[in-house]
Amino acid sequence: RFTMGNGSEAEEPMTYKWIFSNGKTSTLKSPEMLFSPTGTYGATLIVSTSGVCKDPDVASINHISVYPKPRAGFKMTPEVTTILEPLIQVSSTAGDGLNYLYDFGDGTGASYHNAQHVYLDPGNYIITQYVTNVFGCTDSLSDIVQILPEYRFWMPNAFTPDDNGINDTFKPSVMGVANYEFA
Repeated sequence: RFTMGNGSEAEEPMTYKWIFSNGKTSTLKSPEMLFSPTGTYGATLIVSTSGVCKDPDVASINHISVYPKPRAGFKMTPEVTTILEPLIQVSSTAGDGLNYLYDFGDGTGASYHNAQHVYLDPGNYIITQYVTNVFGCTDSLSDIVQILPEYRFWMPNAFTPDDNGINDTFKPSVMGVANYEFA
């Protein structure tokens, strides 16, 4: 979308006639126009007044360039995992010739076509990919990855307190737990 600027000043009332090279017209002072597909367009503005100076004034713009918009796209693997296996890989499907930026939703990011990230805490995170093409046009896409909490508890059924450094104490082995009490 392109908003046509109009700094015309004269006695009121003024009338405006915009003629666009895509075949559309408008009588608004500063209309919005969507030019599509990509290419070069033009516009002509004819301003008239019913006051003393009745001659219309004409202004033309001949080079309105419309560039292609990139399309963001990525896949993430896995989409749901646990805190014990928190590595997420993102692979772009957006195409070549783009600049990439990933926001992993936890205050970190990466600027590679394909990236990977390790989450430190369980939760739902929004991964957003931002792409920019050579014309400076941008697009973005977001998806949610789930990092589920997981707790593992293993209790041995025997121990060997012989001071050889192997299995000398009787205690549980836990994963995913910061503190526990064994009584």
